[in-house]
Amino acid sequence: MPPVHPIELAAISAGNLVEDVLGEAAIEASTPMQAALWQTPERPSLDEARTQDFVDVKPPVRWGPVWSTAWFRLRGVMPEGDGTPALRFSSGTEALVHLPEGTSHHGFDMNRDLARLPATCTGELELFVEAACNRPLGATLFWWDPPEDHARWKEDRPGRFDRAQLVRVHEPTWALAVTLDFARRLLLALPREAPETAAVHEAIARAIKAVDDVDPRRTSPAVLERLKSDLAGHSTGTEVIAVGHAHIDTAWLWPVAETRRKVRRSWATALAIMDRFEDFCFTASQTQQYAWLEEDDPDLLARIGEQVTAGRWEVQGGMWVEPDCQVPSGESLIRQLLVGTAWWKRRFPDAPSQSVLYLPDTFGFPASLPQIIDQAGLSRFVTNKICWNEVTEFPHVDFDWRGIDGTTVAAHFTPGHNYNAQLEPKDLIGAQANAMADGPGRSDRWIQPFGFGDGGGGPTDEMALRAQLSGSARGLPRVVSGRLDSFERTGSGEPALWDGELYLEMHRGTFTAQGWLKRANLACEESLRLAEILSWCDAPTRIETRRALERAWQLLLLQQFHDILPGSSIGVVYEDARRDIALVQAEAASRIDALFEQHGEGGQAHVFNPASTERAGVVDTPAGPMWHQAAPPLGTAPMQNEIPDGVSPVSVQGLQLDNGLLSCRIGSDGAVHDLFACGATRPVAGPLCELAIYRDRPRRWEAWDIDRDYEDLQLALAPPASVEVVEASSLKAVIEVRRDIDDASAAVLRYTLRAGSPMLEVAMEIDWAQSHRLLRCRFQTDIRSTDALMGIQFGHVRRAMHRNMPFDEARFEVPGHRWMDCSEPGRGLAVLDRGIYGKSAHNGTLGLSLLRGTMFPDPDADRGVHQLHWALLPHQGDPLVAQVPAHAEAFAGRGPLPNVAARVAPFELSVSAPAMVEIAACKGAEDGKGRILRLVEMHGAHGRATLQWPTNVSVQACDLHEAQVESEHVQHSGTVTTVDLRPFGITTLRIEDDA
Repeated sequence: MPPVHPIELAAISAGNLVEDVLGEAAIEASTPMQAALWQTPERPSLDEARTQDFVDVKPPVRWGPVWSTAWFRLRGVMPEGDGTPALRFSSGTEALVHLPEGTSHHGFDMNRDLARLPATCTGELELFVEAACNRPLGATLFWWDPPEDHARWKEDRPGRFDRAQLVRVHEPTWALAVTLDFARRLLLALPREAPETAAVHEAIARAIKAVDDVDPRRTSPAVLERLKSDLAGHSTGTEVIAVGHAHIDTAWLWPVAETRRKVRRSWATALAIMDRFEDFCFTASQTQQYAWLEEDDPDLLARIGEQVTAGRWEVQGGMWVEPDCQVPSGESLIRQLLVGTAWWKRRFPDAPSQSVLYLPDTFGFPASLPQIIDQAGLSRFVTNKICWNEVTEFPHVDFDWRGIDGTTVAAHFTPGHNYNAQLEPKDLIGAQANAMADGPGRSDRWIQPFGFGDGGGGPTDEMALRAQLSGSARGLPRVVSGRLDSFERTGSGEPALWDGELYLEMHRGTFTAQGWLKRANLACEESLRLAEILSWCDAPTRIETRRALERAWQLLLLQQFHDILPGSSIGVVYEDARRDIALVQAEAASRIDALFEQHGEGGQAHVFNPASTERAGVVDTPAGPMWHQAAPPLGTAPMQNEIPDGVSPVSVQGLQLDNGLLSCRIGSDGAVHDLFACGATRPVAGPLCELAIYRDRPRRWEAWDIDRDYEDLQLALAPPASVEVVEASSLKAVIEVRRDIDDASAAVLRYTLRAGSPMLEVAMEIDWAQSHRLLRCRFQTDIRSTDALMGIQFGHVRRAMHRNMPFDEARFEVPGHRWMDCSEPGRGLAVLDRGIYGKSAHNGTLGLSLLRGTMFPDPDADRGVHQLHWALLPHQGDPLVAQVPAHAEAFAGRGPLPNVAARVAPFELSVSAPAMVEIAACKGAEDGKGRILRLVEMHGAHGRATLQWPTNVSVQACDLHEAQVESEHVQHSGTVTTVDLRPFGITTLRIEDDA
């Protein structure tokens, strides 16, 4: 055995003293409590529980099953003494103790079994504890959990009630135990040859010698003060703002219903810590959780409100939930901020305005987000997860982040790389090293959230004391308890600049997993937009619609949480999501139907065009395909049975399709060949729309990840069973391809070409029964291009089609919205899609990830019947000249709606080339006064948009909170408004009718 270093020996001695002597001595008196138990599969309130028939029990007691509730009625007498009254309790699960008057007081879990009680808790006491049969991370076990835990949580009764005691805590002895443990950890974390190490070593030795190991409470006060003094010294060169935090995933390995209880447990604990530590500050970011608390425990919310007023409880984060930022639309990201901050302003009008977008656990961020942050009035963006990158290390801690429109916001990546930190010395030292490596413009200050999280729980008393000790400890950065919004840069020089998206080199499977929900989310976004548009012209309807859709928007924003929409939650979460999505769809549909009926003019059947650009073409109706004339944005046009003069009919020769704008051949392999656009220099040879299937067994996070070597694991697919023409007319032709994926899954692809359309539409219906498989569609072009354009929310970005550098190689699967394109002079190919977000581009081949079959954490994920839609749009070489973003907008869910009564467009919109404008929102104002119109430039170009109103109106530029702002880019007179567009710029207008 090699010799043991004296530092290690000192650490062992200190640890033994803490565990064997001081920890037990801190409990100066103890009496057992009489326990009675009532179990239920539901989640009843305390008032309901009080009326039930309890059964007397004595620990140890096993209880369950998973997700059930056990209410414990505890009766006992608080022992006499000068120490702090407290309850020691363990149910082997998460729990919440209620004081005799019913107040939610303190949480219990695997990280805490001691709850200090108010000084008034003396004599005979009756306490109620609500225990939930789950761990902080639900009932799901990971590879790092010990075998005994795996075995236990497979049992019918995994709960373990083994303690209920009323105790008195000798605070100096408790504090000495924590402080000596802190010193031990500091000793092990410091460099062995550093002067600070020797001083800490000596301090520990003196403390160990001075403790009376027979009666520690006698010596604890003096030893504690001397040890704290000995540990204090010169701190290193940076300052840490330590913020108490309990990251609570709004759903993940537990359902939303359990999150509501996690909130109460975690936040009650945070308030209890505030009572003991005057400098302790706490932040909790998700407004949805506060809204739940208002329903579930208004008394607890009122107590939080007192600390909000005192400045110690901080509400930052800005959004309704901490959402996924890759799949939701740009308008949804705006609504997250609008709905989230508006609720806080209504509930706490005197609280400071939110200034930080805090998304510690979200899986990457689009390049359009900085502008949204800025226009929402937030000054800083704080996150953590990019530190998980697999290949390249993100180079900055504090930097400026510039978006696609040129907007720059201050960004901060917490250098501790852990939003669930416990404030251990080794973590602070490591975080400081990361902060110091930030380079020129580095700030001397950084942020560290601390507290058990993901499943909640939050800080402990021990962490709060560590924060105080770290404020002056030798060899550590100076720790100051504070708020996120107190952070300011202190470094000299210009901060580093990062331009473009913040891509996470991990969790790429979340663009595809639980694809049904991603497509349902898109459908709901479009339905809510349409309902708001249809209410635009009528003030009473507009106000009524806004109020009716408020709850629908909140439900949809909830589904966008970063472990729901990405597909990384357990099955019960998606059962709840199906219910909530159905409610959103039903509410939107009822409003749409009523508004069409209310404001229709009757007569000839029309189409309504919800897109942002004029549309004409063929639509499907119950009577068959029909042509509709050009419909303006948000306007209508009549339908007719025949195509007009100047539009070529669709012709079918064998498996060759042609409509004068596009021609192609569907091969016996079921793929598209020789795709040619009118005016292009040559066809795109193909094969295009080639299905491919791969083994999909990620090494670590199954639902989250797609491994970068998946392409080496391609499996064979049988050829199509049939390829045949199933519909042919001058208006429309359809070729159907039937094929088996294997014995369990079958697919039908339908290629549709319409008269007057520049695109070949593809619809696939598939009964998917695969496990650990990834289904993709590839488009192998002979186009020479080093990069591809890909749509994102409110714009597009360029992504490399090569893998020259590790940075490029890591982006083998990327998120995208609506379209991607590769082009060369004279020809190009755009692939449009409807709610398919996982994309790839490499060596001239574009790819869509269609379906996965993950088993963890939901073993039934994505099994069933799916309807998937994409389209091929060949063009002459410039995707923006070919209006690809406009075609993609319509295809992705804003196609003309047939058989509706005529409606007048609310305004006429014209845009000067080369710009293109998307109408992101057309809604009633949140304050009920007027209307809101949001326009976004989508080509990345300067230009001008002109709005012609049917009557005189007042128009004013506003921010995303719909507050008036001054803008030299918006001019208005009478019935005409002009907007000077900037590349990818968001412009929000408030419109009010003139008196």
